[in-house]
Amino acid sequence: MIFVLLLVVAETTQHAFLGHDFSLTNWFLLIILLFSLDILLSYLKDWFPRLALFLDSAPAVLISKGTPDNRAMHKARVNLDDILVAARQHGLEQLTQIKFAVPEADGNMSILPTES
Repeated sequence: MIFVLLLVVAETTQHAFLGHDFSLTNWFLLIILLFSLDILLSYLKDWFPRLALFLDSAPAVLISKGTPDNRAMHKARVNLDDILVAARQHGLEQLTQIKFAVPEADGNMSILPTES
């Protein structure tokens, strides 16, 4: 989320300096507004868990007990090769060794192995 906010701030700064309005006051107010909205949303998500679920959505289970969920993989824009790469990083070689595969918000993939 911070990365997206920084991109928006950079774009806002660019428009403030290169646009028709060279007002630093407007630029400063807009940056303060963006950061305030980010902080407010984080507090609202803490206070109202249903709002957090709506804004962030529930984690998608891409593989459950060795069986891929093609719909969830398509929605998450992940293919089976991506999951297997993440599984190999955890020392798993086969699809049947994966109990659950869940994409994380930071771009990583959580892989839970089956119990032997």
